[in-house]
Amino acid sequence: MKLNKPYTNTQYADLAVYCNKNGLVIEDKGDYLEAVNPPEPSIEEKQSRVRAVRNQYLEQTDKYLSIPDFPITDEERDLYKQYRVYLRDYTVTRDWWEADPLTFEEWRQQ
Repeated sequence: MKLNKPYTNTQYADLAVYCNKNGLVIEDKGDYLEAVNPPEPSIEEKQSRVRAVRNQYLEQTDKYLSIPDFPITDEERDLYKQYRVYLRDYTVTRDWWEADPLTFEEWRQQ
């Protein structure tokens, strides 16, 4: 979808709504605006995002190991320890930034 210059605020708003509905971004081509696919994130951006997910999973499981009397069984506590090792080691696996680590439930079902 293209929008020739000059354009009105309403036309721009319509293009923005179209982009939002279709996962596109507006790119200025000089004489016109065009709805295009967003650029592919860099490897560094992907790594940062996946690390954030991994860190969130680690943070969510902290309570199971840091609170000695947290009401779980020893077997469950051991599972959380193993899961946290998986999370810590995740960033040394091949192409780890291409997918989020598994949630505890997903990891447990493997």
